[in-house]
Amino acid sequence: MSEVKQTTKGKYTFTLYVLFFIGFIFGMLSSKSYTEAKAISDTLIDYNFGHYIAAACSGLISLIIMLAVGRGILILNGVMKSNVKFIDE
Repeated sequence: MSEVKQTTKGKYTFTLYVLFFIGFIFGMLSSKSYTEAKAISDTLIDYNFGHYIAAACSGLISLIIMLAVGRGILILNGVMKSNVKFIDE
């Protein structure tokens, strides 16, 4: 059985802001890698394959982080149940 974690809403919200910022940075990195690869050449089979892999990986990381932020917002609003208990400051 997992134990209940106790935290304040302020700390939890700050963590969600940090995660959102990190996910946004990974999304911008994905966009930059893809744009750089497309600017060099329009074909997929070339020496820029590493750029496409970097764009896909950072885009997937960004998507996963943003889904975690969305889940955290639902937990914060009480829509989803979790093993987090919010205490007063």
